[in-house]
Amino acid sequence: MVSSHWDDTFAGRVHHRGPDVLIVERTPEHTDGVLLEERSRLRLALTGPQLALLGPAAGASAADVQALIADSPLSVDDPGLVHYLAPERASALSSAPPPEPAQVRVLGEQDRAGFEELLAGVPEDEQEEAEVDLDDWLVLGAFEGDRLVAVTSSYLQTEDIADIGVLTVPDARRRGHGLRLVAATCRQLLHRGVVPQYRADPANGRSLELARAAGFVAFGSWATVLGPPTS
Repeated sequence: MVSSHWDDTFAGRVHHRGPDVLIVERTPEHTDGVLLEERSRLRLALTGPQLALLGPAAGASAADVQALIADSPLSVDDPGLVHYLAPERASALSSAPPPEPAQVRVLGEQDRAGFEELLAGVPEDEQEEAEVDLDDWLVLGAFEGDRLVAVTSSYLQTEDIADIGVLTVPDARRRGHGLRLVAATCRQLLHRGVVPQYRADPANGRSLELARAAGFVAFGSWATVLGPPTS
């Protein structure tokens, strides 16, 4: 499912194909491009106008394409390291899941005040990276007493893949809340037939550590290539 999702993303008209690189043209309804760097190759899907800005790419290697992007007017958003569960971990979470811990539950509108209080206690840059939202498709919270101290929120990127964001207030970290929440979220997603996806800033060691502890394996670095600048 994961491989087919990414193959579909790069299923446009082939602009250039090399041993370690694939560049395709996206269909007209898209306004931005997608860049995926895996261990052994780079895949790039751009709109027609973006391809014109990129310039000739015949015979280019992955490194050459990176240089072409850097020298062009194209703008690449901050990349996220995309993770998916290792097969054995997904199997373990899917089979006869244990009851969720008493301090973990699904959140709803009745929890908005606690959610806003949690956000107020977390630096803005961490909020932007986590992208948690109480209105997302699936939202879980961890509590210390009556206080909400950590949340995960998941939105459907496709019908079959949900992207997970996680956020814990600074004074409640290193107590296992994030790991319990991510595990509980993955269990619920898997039982709904949805693949959990975890994205992390490559420079965020704490987030990468959580991904590994939860059983995720890095798939590749994913970034959005923004549309041509407008005057």
